[in-house]
Amino acid sequence: MTSSALSPESAQRLLEIVSKQLDLLARYDLGVAFPVQPSRTLADAGEGAAQPVQESAIESAVAVGVGQRGPKVVPLTDAQQQLWFLSQLSEEASIAYNESVSLYLSGALDLSALQHAIQALVDRHEALRIVIDPMGQEQQILPALDIQLPLVDLSNQNGQQPIAVERWLEAESRRLMDLAKGPLFRVNLLKLAPEQFLLVMTAHHIIIDGLSMSVLLHELGELYSASVAQQAVNLPAAPLFSQYVNWLSAHLQSDAMVTQESYWLEQLKGALPVLELPLDRQRPPLQSYAGAVTTLMLDQEITAALVTLSKQQGVTLFMTLFAAYTLLLHRLSGQEEVIVGIPAAGRAMPEGQRIVGYCAHLLPVRHALVDNPNFAELLQTVRNI
Repeated sequence: MTSSALSPESAQRLLEIVSKQLDLLARYDLGVAFPVQPSRTLADAGEGAAQPVQESAIESAVAVGVGQRGPKVVPLTDAQQQLWFLSQLSEEASIAYNESVSLYLSGALDLSALQHAIQALVDRHEALRIVIDPMGQEQQILPALDIQLPLVDLSNQNGQQPIAVERWLEAESRRLMDLAKGPLFRVNLLKLAPEQFLLVMTAHHIIIDGLSMSVLLHELGELYSASVAQQAVNLPAAPLFSQYVNWLSAHLQSDAMVTQESYWLEQLKGALPVLELPLDRQRPPLQSYAGAVTTLMLDQEITAALVTLSKQQGVTLFMTLFAAYTLLLHRLSGQEEVIVGIPAAGRAMPEGQRIVGYCAHLLPVRHALVDNPNFAELLQTVRNI
C-alpha cells in the first residue's frame, strides 16, 4: 500500500466522512465548555519481586471489565472512520498514527507478574482487543487476545546504549499495524541493566488516545502491585468501549445537540482563514509525514508568573497560554483571524474518564485580533470565545 491516488469511490467516501466530521463538530459537546449559553465559556477548557503470581489476585479485576464475552461488532465512530480512511492512503500515513509511551522501571522486576498484569489490561479493556473491518465500517471486539511481552536485551552495547535505545524506539514507532488483522496494541520490555528496564507500550490511535494511556498506566501499576503481593486488586469495573460507541450514537441524535449545532455553525460560518506563516521553503506537493518536535521547558519562575497573571485576570492558565500562542500566530502570519485546534477529551458519558478507547476530538477555535488590544484585553476576548 504505497499509492496515495484515490478512486472515485474512495473520493466519495472521503467526502462522506468529512461531512460527518463537520456534522459531528457542529452537534457534539466534547467536554470542553464553549459559550452555547452565557454561563459556559472557554474558561473551562483544558481542565480538562520474584514470587509466583497468584492468578486470583487479578482475576476479579479482569472479570468485572470483560462484560459479554462473545464476539461483538459495533460501528466505527465518525472520528475512527476518519482515522481509518487516512490510514488507508499509505503505509506512512498509518504509521503516523502509532501512539507510543515509554515507562522507565528501576529495581527488582517480577517479569511473570508484569506479564499477567499486562494481560489483565487487555482482558479488562475492549479497545485493546479491537480489529477493524477491511471496509472501514465496523470494528470487531475479540472475545480474547493473548498479549506477548518480548524482552529486548540492550544492556551490553559497549557505551552505545543511548544510541541503540533511540534506534530501537524509532524502529518500534514505525512498525506498521494491520488494522484488519491486529493486534493494534503491543508491549515490549527493554533491558538496560540488571535492574533497569524500559516498558514500551504502542497502540494505533484508532483504538486509543492520550487519556486512555494514562488510564492504562495507572491500572498497570495497580495490577502489577497486586500480582507481586499476591493480593486482590482494588479496581472498579472497566467501562466498555462498545457502550461508549452506543452512547455517542444516541447522544448525537438527541435534541440537546440542536443548540450545539447552532453554536458551531455560527463560529465557522463564512470563509475560513488558512494560516500562512512566513516559510523558508514551499510545502511539498504531497504530505510526507516527516517531521520533528521541539520542546521548550519553562522554569519555575516563569511558570509561577504565568499562574499569577492568570489569577489576576480571572482566567485559567490554559487560557493564558492559548492567548499567547494565538498572538504569536497573528504576529507571524499578519492575519487578523486564525483557527487553532484544541484537543478535547470527548468523555461526557458517565464513567467516561476511565474509558480506554479513541474518544478525543480536535476542536477548531476561531480567534480574531482586532483594534490592537493589549494582552489583558486579549485575555478577555479569549475568555469569551
